[in-house]
This record gives sequence, structure tokens and C-alpha cells, in this order.
Amino acid sequence: MVSLTVTKLRNNIYKFNEDGPDMNVDAFLVIGKKKAVMIDGLMHAKGFLQEARKLTDLPLEMIVTHGHPD
Repeated sequence: MVSLTVTKLRNNIYKFNEDGPDMNVDAFLVIGKKKAVMIDGLMHAKGFLQEARKLTDLPLEMIVTHGHPD
């Protein structure tokens, strides 16, 4: 089973962690004044976008720095 946890690291910066069999993947949400950016994505966690939308309704962009798993 895959679990998704969201941890507030500091104001407007959140860590999204996907933990499951043989994987542990992180992504980060940074919320600015005009838009938000997700740094990397997850692999199998459901509700990833919905969790981000609970934190911000700003336009959301994604930056992919590498392929997963971490």
C-alpha cells in the first residue's frame, strides 16, 4: 500500500512524501504570491493534486528535476 504524507517545512514550503513497498519519493510545494510550484512529482500516490489544492488555489506549475524513484 502507498501512503501520502504532507509536512509543512516552513511558511509556504511543504514536503509531499510517498512511501510504499520498495520506494520512498519526495516532492516539494513552494507557494509564492502569484503562483505555486511543485518541485518533482510522485509515482503512485492518489490525491496528490487534491492535497496541493488544500494548501493553495494559486496557479500551479511543476518542475521536474529528475526521474523517480528518489
